[in-house]
Amino acid sequence: MLKHGIASVRTFTADHSYKHELETLILKISPPKGNKISGKFVNSENLTPLLKKEFMKEATEKLYRYGLKKQKVITKPKIKTQKGQNLVLAPYVKNRFKIRFKHKGVVHKATVRKDGTINYEGKFYNSPSGAAKAVTKHHVDGWKTWKYQNTSGDWVLLDVLRKK
Repeated sequence: MLKHGIASVRTFTADHSYKHELETLILKISPPKGNKISGKFVNSENLTPLLKKEFMKEATEKLYRYGLKKQKVITKPKIKTQKGQNLVLAPYVKNRFKIRFKHKGVVHKATVRKDGTINYEGKFYNSPSGAAKAVTKHHVDGWKTWKYQNTSGDWVLLDVLRKK
């Protein structure tokens, strides 16, 4: 017999097949006095994030079935700056512009962004010299190699921009 006025588990089932499950249920409903830990099982984990993810997945799939178009998520690329290195072109840039560099007969093109970083072949550089090194594979003064197109349409060295 169990305490708290609950009849013996044997009276509930004739074949004793659900004895363990019923005992577990009764212990959860009326915990014994000596039981200090409640609700924690060995190797248990919080299923809330997993359930939330599954729910959101099913909900978006239903929306897509009803005609909502999938939207592309546009993220800004992360720019890694090295310690102590500033964006040296930032003071000279108001709008993005194209630059180019002729090396071994090949014209390499890049874009200077509003924040002063240089985008060359999908990678971002903090200085003209860093971008020039990506082209030549050795150290080069980028201010004297990269050219930009001035207002009159001539391609002039970036060094001219710095001296203005």
